[in-house]
Amino acid sequence: MNLPLFIARRIKDNGKKAISSFSNRISVFSVAISFAVMLVALSISSGFRNEINNTVSGFTGDIFLVPPGVELFDNARPVEKHLSYLGKLSGKDYVENVSPFIYTYGIIKSSEGMDALLFKGMDSSFSRTFFESRMAEGILPEFKGRASNSIVISKRMAEKNRLETGDKVTAYFINDGTKARRLEIAGIYDARFEELDEKLILCDIRMLQRVLGWSEDYVNGYEIHTNSDPLSKKTEYDIQEMLYNASDDDHSLIPGYASDLFPNIYDWLVLVDMNFVLILALMIIVCGFNMISGLLIILFERISMIGTLKALGMTNGKIRKIFIYKASMIVVKGMAIGNAAALAVSALIAGFKVLPLDPENYFISYVPAVIDPAAWIATDIAAFAAILLILLVPSTFISKISPEKTMRVK
Repeated sequence: MNLPLFIARRIKDNGKKAISSFSNRISVFSVAISFAVMLVALSISSGFRNEINNTVSGFTGDIFLVPPGVELFDNARPVEKHLSYLGKLSGKDYVENVSPFIYTYGIIKSSEGMDALLFKGMDSSFSRTFFESRMAEGILPEFKGRASNSIVISKRMAEKNRLETGDKVTAYFINDGTKARRLEIAGIYDARFEELDEKLILCDIRMLQRVLGWSEDYVNGYEIHTNSDPLSKKTEYDIQEMLYNASDDDHSLIPGYASDLFPNIYDWLVLVDMNFVLILALMIIVCGFNMISGLLIILFERISMIGTLKALGMTNGKIRKIFIYKASMIVVKGMAIGNAAALAVSALIAGFKVLPLDPENYFISYVPAVIDPAAWIATDIAAFAAILLILLVPSTFISKISPEKTMRVK
């Protein structure tokens, strides 16, 4: 039998007017507010990371395979489309999609003037999920069947050049001479990602192959969309091993990662994470000091009981456990209320997008939130453990209590 826990469960407040009763309510409220703030901050931090990752990888894939020494948006070195390990790669449980791409620069002429833009050629195997979720007007072509002259442009381009779906524009490509193509706008996407929104056009990969003078057997590389962390050791090692053991007939390719393309954005995410860590530390300190005052009040009101227990032979360590257990019950009650409140607020933020943002500064138009159960549990455990460590300080007061003096206290 755990005697300290048994006694702690039976310690009641000394009436509704007792100081400890009021203090306990304040402590529960403080713990609830602290945990609610921590967990909502965690949800928002996770939401920003999730949205930014999804946006960047939606454009480029989580992982892309290109020749050594070649930048992603460079078409200088074509590679053979048919690689011996593609089937094996597509069969990996962490891979959602593998598709070829070609990037090349071109100039678009419209009624408003001329713009140098980046064309991304894709075939029917490309992952449609991201761009379908960002379509503002028109359709996202499937790029299958006959080669298509349809393109998809961003809302930013459309507004700048006063273009609409169905409009036709002339594109010029300079590659061993100038080639012109008459293209039709099939759709307009709105990703609110300035780095690429202002210059990326989606088109049929076969159109770019003809413009560049390549056969349909050549592309720039492959992009991979995953359903797990692309930077995990297992994923990195698996892909590196596959490329290392490739056939001698395959072109040499190396992996690149979406997070490497836009370091300024991911540096900003590090600042968001740092803000969460500061909030976590601040809330633990506030909660801890409130619990210290609450525990001291309980101790002062139970001095006579402490003296009696010492007289009966109970050690300081076991008496300390009684009050740590009592404080833990208060913390757990506050945690439960705080978690429930945080869940409601996070669900509201995530479901209804109630907090708007300026996409020019934050890359998205609303405050995002993601409820990650594993991260929540880890935060709860870490904060609970830190608060209990703080409470060890006032519990040392027990060792200074003398039984012969305190047992006379009425």
